[in-house]
Amino acid sequence: MVLEEVLCVQEWRVVGRDWCVRWRNRWLQIGAAHEALSLAGRRVLVKRRGDGAVVLEYQKRQLIYQELGSRPVAAKPKRTVVNNRGWKPAAGHPWRTGLAGRMGPRVSLAPAAPARDLHARMRKAG
Repeated sequence: MVLEEVLCVQEWRVVGRDWCVRWRNRWLQIGAAHEALSLAGRRVLVKRRGDGAVVLEYQKRQLIYQELGSRPVAAKPKRTVVNNRGWKPAAGHPWRTGLAGRMGPRVSLAPAAPARDLHARMRKAG
């Protein structure tokens, strides 16, 4: 173990969605080489050695980073899509074209009547 790594100031920081870490009013952006680690939202260790060098570590792995001159531009959040419209059939849909009316006259069902009335009408007719 290196003595400089042991005798240093260590602070935990959380990585932002833009892969930046804010440390002592400085912005440190982690390199794209560490994309497989999925660091957004995870904690990294920032070490400041006695000689002034700054080291970023995640699970005992040293990370490549770049110091930014100013705060990075925030990414615009995606708007959530809300489908609150009722479904309406298209203009050519059978419900709109009146295809139901082309099937012929609408037949109404006769009320349920006792069978004797039906037999009585048949005897009179024939």
